[in-house]
Amino acid sequence: FTRFRLGELERAGLLLSIIVIPFLVLLYFYWSTTHSNLTSLTLAWVEESPPIKIAEYSLLEANNKRFESSQLLGKWQVIVFGFTSCTDVCPMGLSLLNKTLNRLNKLISLSPSLEIPRGVFISVDPDRDLPEFIDKYVKFFNKDFLGLTGEHTELRKIINSLQAGYLITKDNGEVNINHPTSFFLINPEGYLMGLFIHPNNSENIANEIFLQMKKYELNQ
Repeated sequence: FTRFRLGELERAGLLLSIIVIPFLVLLYFYWSTTHSNLTSLTLAWVEESPPIKIAEYSLLEANNKRFESSQLLGKWQVIVFGFTSCTDVCPMGLSLLNKTLNRLNKLISLSPSLEIPRGVFISVDPDRDLPEFIDKYVKFFNKDFLGLTGEHTELRKIINSLQAGYLITKDNGEVNINHPTSFFLINPEGYLMGLFIHPNNSENIANEIFLQMKKYELNQ
């Protein structure tokens, strides 16, 4: 992957990770304590009926290793999109996803046949987000989160199959990125079951995911 070169770019990425990641985490916790009233908002779950098959993709994980979408078949996933220099929405979303999966783990403990979904963060900013940097970033929130990125053709393949998109623009040298903020719930066969629009309440999201998992299990 030609954009990810050894040398100055990787050293700069490592230095950036040391400085930026702790700042983003602290910023999120400050934001969450001053906006705690948002947890009272209602759940916005949009179910896909019938479920939509998501596109197969080939992206990059830590150490520039290829990661194929087939590696997640047989597992539940919650996919989120973003970029590591995002100062609010992305760290808030990853922290919320961590809380959601922790709550869900308690529900699943009562159903031994179910497994906790994999949290998957896909960066839509491959020109600035090195795979190694993304890996460090997501593991600040949860050690089991998977961080991926790749060529724009592959990124658009997966995001378009989820009926979403992203847009990167530049204004006076400043990069602006618009991307989905939803949580996308993918079943073990690689189908989109539905999405949580503007997710904000970990308890409600965990309860809905558990319900969807049980419904899927009953239909197998």
